[in-house]
Amino acid sequence: MRMRTMILPGNLLVLSALLVAPAARAQTTPAPAAPADTTPAPAAAPAAEPPAPPPAPAHSWFWRPNLEFTSGSGDSKWIAQLYGFAEFDSINDSTRSYTEAVGGGLIARDNTWAGQHSRLQFTARNSRIGFKVTGPTLDAIKPSAVIEVDFMANPGNYSGASSGSSSAGGTAAAAAPPIASSTSLSEASFYNNGVFRVRQAYVKLEDDVISVLAGQAPNVVAFQPYFFPASNEFFGVPGQAFGRTTQFRLWHTFKTDPINVDFVVAAMRPPQRDATLPGGEGGLMFKVNHWKALHTIGPGTTAADGAAIGVSGAVRKFSLDNFAPKPTGQVNDTGWMVSLDALLPIIPVANSDDRANALTLTGSFTTGSGDGDILNGMTSGIGNAALPNPLVPVNAMTGMCPAGTVASATAMGMCTTTPAPAYSPNMDGGDVVFTRDGTLHTIDWRTFTVGAQYYLPPSGRLFVSVMYSQGDAGNVASLATGTGTANTNYITKTQYMDATLLFDITPNVRTTLGEQYTVQTYGDGQTPKNLRTFFGAYFFF
Repeated sequence: MRMRTMILPGNLLVLSALLVAPAARAQTTPAPAAPADTTPAPAAAPAAEPPAPPPAPAHSWFWRPNLEFTSGSGDSKWIAQLYGFAEFDSINDSTRSYTEAVGGGLIARDNTWAGQHSRLQFTARNSRIGFKVTGPTLDAIKPSAVIEVDFMANPGNYSGASSGSSSAGGTAAAAAPPIASSTSLSEASFYNNGVFRVRQAYVKLEDDVISVLAGQAPNVVAFQPYFFPASNEFFGVPGQAFGRTTQFRLWHTFKTDPINVDFVVAAMRPPQRDATLPGGEGGLMFKVNHWKALHTIGPGTTAADGAAIGVSGAVRKFSLDNFAPKPTGQVNDTGWMVSLDALLPIIPVANSDDRANALTLTGSFTTGSGDGDILNGMTSGIGNAALPNPLVPVNAMTGMCPAGTVASATAMGMCTTTPAPAYSPNMDGGDVVFTRDGTLHTIDWRTFTVGAQYYLPPSGRLFVSVMYSQGDAGNVASLATGTGTANTNYITKTQYMDATLLFDITPNVRTTLGEQYTVQTYGDGQTPKNLRTFFGAYFFF
């Protein structure tokens, strides 16, 4: 070491001389030698490497990306999302009571042709297309709009639904097979050429202070569709609060880490065309943020939703023209409804990908009067609000009918106007009815729906749902007496049972197999039944 220390300066001097010698020879006057620089040269910087790509997101088997398009960025960003599904349904009913949906209609009685024969349907009319656009946020206001359609509109001249009853309601008195009129659509035209129908069309402004929705959207009452059960049957089932209508809605969410509280009020389209006031709906929902329930709505999207309890209600005024026996003004009545709803995770989940061995309960209880339209057009069979041709007594002095009337063929000593007064109630069905004395009555309904859905291990791709619903029409029997409706044409109770098996073939393709059993109790005690076997296949996008 010591020798290397002594030799090193000599070596440097030799190297320095070798470096400066050529330069010295090029100069006429030798320049003094510069001192040697012993500072080591800096190391060359390594070549820059491209940044590593971000790690790919870890998606589960169930992950299904949105089909969306964006433009701009930041506060100027537009997002357009296309969504929906293509659907195939095979439906076999033990009676000819329904088209695709069971809904609120009546089952054909056992002594009718429709009640004794089955019906098989293949349909794709429930396929759906939706388009959502979210605009740039301005002053913390987030605007968006939704337009959603399906193909379930019923052509006006289709008469092949049933000889007894249909999903739109009606009586079940026919005892012969239906005879198609020359103006009715063929079966091929009805099922193969589905007609566009608006499901939802609204504009929404979301803000931390108050949010607004204006347009056609699900009803506020029962906080639809948050508490809906799982099934492959078309909603709403008998006794279920279900529907969409035009509305102007305001709401605010009080947010905390453990619990959110939604407060909602809305002015709704009234259930009659010649109304003077809108309907009103509102409610409170309490949602537990960190207690998640795996929840499928109908046969569709599966998500992890916070456990929740909701209370909501509706109120509406009916103002109908009264002919008794001639126009005397309007008669009024008030309809109302209260709904209690719950979503409870019996076996909770961490997120929507945590599906194996998850168990969730749903429940809804409603009571009200004049709310048949909110219950998906629930009908009891006693008709709508139309007045019968009013009766007036004969003149006691002359024994003759007053001018403009004739003797009644059904009531001794009474006369009827001729012609019968023109009267159009322009009412949604199932809400109110006139008795023969000209009094307006709202129709009472009390319903409940309970459901459970269980996702089987090991993956949760296969799951099963069960549901039971019941509706009781409390005052229908007495109203039937007042309207002269035969006890063979109205029901006092409807019961619905449902078991559906659902399986995800791919994240976008789901198949379902369900059994639905409906029982109704007629005024004379007869209890016709309909058993439905329902296979469905869906491609979601």
